[in-house]
Amino acid sequence: MPANLVAFMGGKREIKFSLGTSDPKLAEVIFREKNAEIERLWHEHLHGHQYAKLSQRQISALAGEFYQETIAAHRDNPGRAAEWDLELRRLREKKRRFLPIPPNFHLRMSFAKEADAFLERKGLRLSGQIQDLFIEEFVRAKVQAAEHIKKLAGGDWRPDPDAGRFAPSEALKSAGAVDAMDMFERYADEADLADKTRRSWRTKLKSLMEFVGHDDLAVSFH
Repeated sequence: MPANLVAFMGGKREIKFSLGTSDPKLAEVIFREKNAEIERLWHEHLHGHQYAKLSQRQISALAGEFYQETIAAHRDNPGRAAEWDLELRRLREKKRRFLPIPPNFHLRMSFAKEADAFLERKGLRLSGQIQDLFIEEFVRAKVQAAEHIKKLAGGDWRPDPDAGRFAPSEALKSAGAVDAMDMFERYADEADLADKTRRSWRTKLKSLMEFVGHDDLAVSFH
């Protein structure tokens, strides 16, 4: 592993993971996918892209926003129930695993493009387990929305009784935050700063954060 990425990867100099299969061809496919994912993570780290750290509650709230947006787009003109029946069949078929790969890997392969497009509109980037958890909730919300729109298309205009299952949008107020001290510590590790220099800059950063009233680098300083 490149020396300038060791700190970013938690001090690890090697990355080991199970491919979850004994099939050589499938293992090769999974390896290429995993390798590309890791290289993308490294590239975006080195070029300043940050991944949001979301709680399960925030992930639910984010999926809820996707659900509400989908419903709003079709609420007045839901179309024909038969069309949504076909959409639900397509979604269920897309969720089915035809290869012996982990469920999260399958969902990522099948729905990551759609989920990432939604996240991009929200100004968010997710990775690893957080991305997998969101995609799982994203798919559930997508199916739930399609089921409700199908009812609307069939003439049942009652509200979705399960629409309130999502966490409230207020939970997302801190989504996408970039902790200033955490970023400094990462930089200090990579730059191998001396302890005296670290202590000095920590003090200055704390003073700055107290002055601006927050520690989020994603928020503009005014």
